[in-house]
Amino acid sequence: MAENPLLGKSEKEIHRIILLSNIEVAYRYASLVTSSLGPQGFHKIIVDEDNFIIVTRDGRTIFENTHVDHPVEGLLLELAKTQDEEAGDGTTTAVVLTGELLKNAVELLDLGVHPTTIIEGYKKAAKESIRIMEGLAVVMRDERSLRSVARSALNNKMLAPYKEFFAELIVEAVLSTLEDGKANAENIVLERVQGGSIKDTQLLRGVLVEAKVVLPNMPSKVENPKIALIGTNIGPPVGTLGELAIEVELSSPEELEKLERSRYSFSALKDIVKHLRDLGVNVVLCRKEISSAAMHYFAENGIMALRNIKLKTLEKVSKLTHGKIILNAATATESDLGCAEIAEERKIGDFNFIFIGYNDASATDARNTGVVTILVRGGTKQVVDETYRTIHDAVRAVVNAYNEAVLPGGGAVEVEVAQQLRKLALSESTKLQLSMLAFVKSLEAIPEILAKNSGFDHISILLELRRAHANGKRYHGFDVLNGDIANMLERGVLEPLKVKRQVIKGALETAQLILRSDDFIPKRELEDVEEALIRKDVAKAREHGFDIEKPYREAVKFFGRQNVLDAIRICGWRSVEEVTGIVTGKKFETKAAEK
Repeated sequence: MAENPLLGKSEKEIHRIILLSNIEVAYRYASLVTSSLGPQGFHKIIVDEDNFIIVTRDGRTIFENTHVDHPVEGLLLELAKTQDEEAGDGTTTAVVLTGELLKNAVELLDLGVHPTTIIEGYKKAAKESIRIMEGLAVVMRDERSLRSVARSALNNKMLAPYKEFFAELIVEAVLSTLEDGKANAENIVLERVQGGSIKDTQLLRGVLVEAKVVLPNMPSKVENPKIALIGTNIGPPVGTLGELAIEVELSSPEELEKLERSRYSFSALKDIVKHLRDLGVNVVLCRKEISSAAMHYFAENGIMALRNIKLKTLEKVSKLTHGKIILNAATATESDLGCAEIAEERKIGDFNFIFIGYNDASATDARNTGVVTILVRGGTKQVVDETYRTIHDAVRAVVNAYNEAVLPGGGAVEVEVAQQLRKLALSESTKLQLSMLAFVKSLEAIPEILAKNSGFDHISILLELRRAHANGKRYHGFDVLNGDIANMLERGVLEPLKVKRQVIKGALETAQLILRSDDFIPKRELEDVEEALIRKDVAKAREHGFDIEKPYREAVKFFGRQNVLDAIRICGWRSVEEVTGIVTGKKFETKAAEK
């Protein structure tokens, strides 16, 4: 058995050992995705306990499907999630940068620099980094530039042969969601259906509703539909007969059927359907249930009715068609209805959908539909899922670029920021200089890793980049596809400012949390809490004259503590022994406790 390394150590030494251990764990965990960084990064094959296979190089997906044993690993997982939610891309970069910041902090700790000083230097460097990046940013909202942003985000080995196709599709989707001069990624729905090839992925100017027409006489295609979006059940209200407890003699099945039908007031239901028909409604989407009788009446009136529609889908259709979600179908007005060009049933792969939207995807006047769907296809589930993840990141990248600004890729930003930070750090006369230089070193690790993952001499590449930026070539970076140093703006290798800014903020905050932690305080186990409560209950029973610890423990084991306490409240403490004995088949010998 290994000796505990903390035995015989002073409190200060213990804190240092724990801090260094945390940093080591974080750096090792970040190393999981280091080889996945950049266009030439490698995929990871993840297999769970059920032998389900995931093939990906998306940082968040890798971490979410990796077992977390250490709280520091949990912090990095949260960093990846936050980066993805805030910026939509850059999860791998954020985690790798955090690992580099912590690794370089160890060298300063060995020199005797206090963690607080390291953090202060990192904070100052991060603030200056964001300022420098904002000075480098360029606003590019033309389609050509947006396609360049999409291609940079799509530089995935799996999608590389199709990146021109996907870049055009994604830019077209983003430009369809413009509202008040801003693009909205929430209005681009990604639907994945296995089958076909990657290039069968298509842009639909509308929403796919996962549903099907259930009656043969109900229309499966409606031109220029008027759509009612209902948020409640549609069914016959129960009449008074259903609420009475009476005895009735029946002599035939017909009488039984007549009695069952008499429980309902179908006239009210017919009035609802007639009201909707008179408004011109020919498509109904209901969030909840539509009864069989209601479906029958809708079909009779030539109305396509769909039930159990997800609220999120209903909201997308509302946004697309400008219809309102109605809580009472009987009081619907014409202004509540939505309009589209077509509503039709489509079978895609093994799934049934109702498409609501517009036919001509290339029509200029149909561009700003507000909501669009990218239907992701692929031959296997792994291909579909990875294509979905890559398109998701690319969509967010293009939206961020349109709404804000872009930066040159290929490590150009990191090298330029590092060069300016290095000059600023050397003007510092305190120990902050050391931590700011450590921040610079961490930033320059990004282009180094990009070059290394692409099979090039990373040291030579970094030196060439430093020389180019020293000569005033602010936008020069490493083109991993061509293997040379060039102007990234001219090459169309672009990254959103929002992604880079969030990378710096997230990496700094996570590194700061880890550097400020020097001890572990284990949370009280739930089992300990439960045991304490049981002992408290047993003591209370003894106060009432019952020594029933054994049957009480058995009862809690079978029924749960709260249920047992509820039974005691109703039937008294004696009921514990009686009920537990019946269930377990045991006879308990209980003696009255002395008061």
